[in-house]
Formats: sequence, C-alpha cells, structure tokens
Amino acid sequence: MGDSSGTSARSPTRPPGKMTLSESPSVSSVTLAEYNRWVVETENKKAAEVRRAEMEKEKAAREQMKEDRAKAMAATMEANKGQTQKTKAVVEAKIKDKLDKGAAIRDQSHSRMQQKKAQHDAFLAKAAQQAKELGSDLKESVATKKKEQTEKNRQVFNDVKAELKAYSDAREARQLAFMTEQKLKRDEIMEGKKGIKEKDLNEEGGFGYRNKKVGEDTRAQVKVWNEQKEKAKEKHLTEVQRVKMDVATGKSGAKEALDLLKAQRKKDALEVRSYKSKVQAEFGDMSKNQGKANRDKHNELRVGKYVTAQMAKQILEDSTFTDAARYANGHKFNPETLLAQAEGE
Repeated sequence: MGDSSGTSARSPTRPPGKMTLSESPSVSSVTLAEYNRWVVETENKKAAEVRRAEMEKEKAAREQMKEDRAKAMAATMEANKGQTQKTKAVVEAKIKDKLDKGAAIRDQSHSRMQQKKAQHDAFLAKAAQQAKELGSDLKESVATKKKEQTEKNRQVFNDVKAELKAYSDAREARQLAFMTEQKLKRDEIMEGKKGIKEKDLNEEGGFGYRNKKVGEDTRAQVKVWNEQKEKAKEKHLTEVQRVKMDVATGKSGAKEALDLLKAQRKKDALEVRSYKSKVQAEFGDMSKNQGKANRDKHNELRVGKYVTAQMAKQILEDSTFTDAARYANGHKFNPETLLAQAEGE
C-alpha cells in the first residue's frame, strides 16, 4: 500500500488545477479521501521499516540454522555408514523369518479348513438323518417358527414405517412454519418499502414528488400543444380545401388563390413557432430551477468531502509523501494560507 509507484499511478478524482478552496474557512481543498491515503501511507512506511529490520534478523537466523544443519547432517551421515550395513543385515534376517512364519501359518490354515469341512459334512449328514427320522413333525415346527419370525419382522417394519412418517410430518410442519414466517417478513419489508415510496411521492419535499410534479406539468403542456397543433392542422386543411374548391369552381383566380394559400400557411407557421418558443421558455425556467437545486446539493456534499486546513497542512509538511508534489503543484496550494487557516481554527 505504501509503494510509491502504486500511489502515483492513481488518477485524481478531479482534474488538477480546477480545485478551489472552499468558501468555509474551516475546510481546505484536500479531500477526505486524499487525507486518508496520506495517513495510510505514513503508517505503511513505519510498518515497512519495522518489517525490514525483522526480515534481516530472520534472514541471518535462517542462514545460521542452515549452516548448523549442514554440519550436523554431514556428521550424522559419517556416523551412520557402519550402522547402515548392520541395519541391512537385521532387516534381511527379519524378512526371512517372516517368510518362514507365513509358510507355517498357511499350512496351519489349510489344516484347519480341512478339519472345518469335515465337521460341516458330519453335521449335514446328522441333520439329514434327523430329518428322515422325525419326518413331518420337524417340517411343521420349522414352518411355525418361520411364520412367527415373519410376523415379528412385519411388525417391526410397520413400527419403523410409522416412526418415519411421524418424523416426515413433523419436518414438513416445521418447513411450512418457516416458509410462512419468511413470507410474513418479506411482506413486512415490501410494505415498508411501499410506504417509503408513497411518502416520497406524496410529500412536497420528496425527490419523487418533484419528479412527478415535473412530469405532470410536462404532460399537460404537451397535451395542450398537441391539441392546438391538431386544431391548427384541421384549420389549415379546411382552408386548403376551401381554396382548392374556389380554384376548381372559378370563383377566384389562380394567382389570388395561391397568394391566399401562401398567406394562410405563413400564418399557421408563425402560430406554431410562437407556441414552440413559449414551451421552450417554460421548460428553460424549469431547467434553471432544477440546476439550482442540484448545485445546492453539490455544495452541501462538498463541505463533508474535504478535510480541515490543519489536517491538509500535515500532508504538505510531509516531504516523503508520494502525492505531496501533486498537491502542491497541480492544486496550487499556498502553505502560508493553509497555516493561517489552521491557526484561525
């Protein structure tokens, strides 16, 4: 943020040379944004100096640590050369031992699987023998137990289904309540906005009211002008038709009819130009009033945009500030005038 290249590349908010001192003696020509840039740049310079000193210390410490670590690594590598051979022999012995143990475990596992298969075959043979001896009684008992288990499973399923439905209903109720609350809040906000808009349109001091009034006056004047224009057009067409009929019937000579037509057209044109001049004059007065209101609002905003002369003096006295030259030359500040304003405060 304190880089001079970045600060000087910023373009001013106004063309240099056009900045003038405010009418108020307590306000300078330095904007609040320019003063804030000077404050931030000053703080950044101080922080940068502290950070550079810290970085130099950190760099020296890193170099020392790097050197110490290199020496320690060299000593460790020298000491570990013999240990590496010993470790390699131990690792190879452990690998061989694990391979031998793995082979023994695989043999034991194969033996257990053979034993388990023999037990399973014996169990199946015994079960077949019992089923043959018991006959239909065993089948009926198994069917009864299976039916009871099926009913029990169905009851558990129905209970779980009921719990899920209750949870789903509760969730939908919460969602509906949340959506209703959000709709009420949105309606309340829209009502507030609508009230503010209606108040701005109905109060005489409101911006919307002024625009509405100007629009109504303009539409009324345009309507009157269009009506007069239509009347003039109808009158002109009637007169032209009458002249044409006079010429056709021979009641007047061609020259007299042409002169009469020219005179009527000239009269109509004068009426139209007169009305246009009147409308333009009325619109000019309205534009002047609107321009005065805009200038008053601009002056009001400008007073809050610039800093005091005492604050501006701090920027001019700081020769290291990258924008100071632009302030002094481009804006043509007078330090003596700013100092007098600061002492007057």
